[in-house]
Amino acid sequence: MRSLNLKWKLTLWAALLMLILFLSYSLLQYFVIQSWVVTQEKQTIQKKMEEVLGYLKESHTKEGVAGSEHYLDILNEKEQLIRIGDKESIPLFTISDEVPKSWILPKHVTKEELYETSPEGDRLILFRKPFEINGFKGTIEIVRNMESFDSLIQQIFTIMIGTGMAAIVFSFVGGRFIPFQLLKPIHMIIRPMKKIKENGLRERVLVTSQHDEITELGVMFHELMDNL
Repeated sequence: MRSLNLKWKLTLWAALLMLILFLSYSLLQYFVIQSWVVTQEKQTIQKKMEEVLGYLKESHTKEGVAGSEHYLDILNEKEQLIRIGDKESIPLFTISDEVPKSWILPKHVTKEELYETSPEGDRLILFRKPFEINGFKGTIEIVRNMESFDSLIQQIFTIMIGTGMAAIVFSFVGGRFIPFQLLKPIHMIIRPMKKIKENGLRERVLVTSQHDEITELGVMFHELMDNL
């Protein structure tokens, strides 16, 4: 690194900075999307639980709860399981769409449970909630399969890898362009200095109208040549 000239040092540092900024933004975006998807799924399963619970409360007996299977079958969504069990963890019925019943065993609870699990590699969101109707105690279990959303997240991650590779190329190109623009005024001073070395003190540096450090350096160089 020390043996590189200023142009290449600026190129590498500018490219590295742009690459870090791009990757940081992409990773942040990836985790935000992933978190948003999980949050949306949890909100969806909670709303579904309220719908199921509201319908079951219209039943007045255990037989009425068991007879709600047909309606809940219509209410069920793709990649979702709904199970109604008693306090002995014995299912009254289970409705499932692309979620194997064996993945989640029946369980009676006395308070809500909402968590993620991966029994067979697929990521699931499980929501259990107890209920009581005229002395009958049971548990509603709703399971949502996150496989389709995980596939979407995986596609986003693959796209990020591809854009990351492209970012390396663009960062290098941008890194070359930035030093060229920064060092251009310096070269405008170096060229006249070489001519002074060859032709004497008659040469002068072209001073631009920009009020920056390079312009100030050019003015000081003029003053130095005039004093000589």
